[in-house]
Amino acid sequence: TLLATGSAHPLYARWIATYGGEEYGQIVRDVLALTERVGEDLSASERRAVTERFNVASRYEWMFWEMAYRQERWPMTST
Repeated sequence: TLLATGSAHPLYARWIATYGGEEYGQIVRDVLALTERVGEDLSASERRAVTERFNVASRYEWMFWEMAYRQERWPMTST
């Protein structure tokens, strides 16, 4: 796994250690459990709204990583 092999580059090694470590895994599990508990009490319309927001956020996350993978530039320019 990437966690086992790591990276020679310090920036990537730190990133791998952070997101591959047990502490981060526990945070993810805690957030998932909280989400499940809160979601149990949602109405059907609230559940649809939350699902749509999750889908939009997931698309943005995918687009962010896709942009980095393709080495694209942000279309806005600074002035």
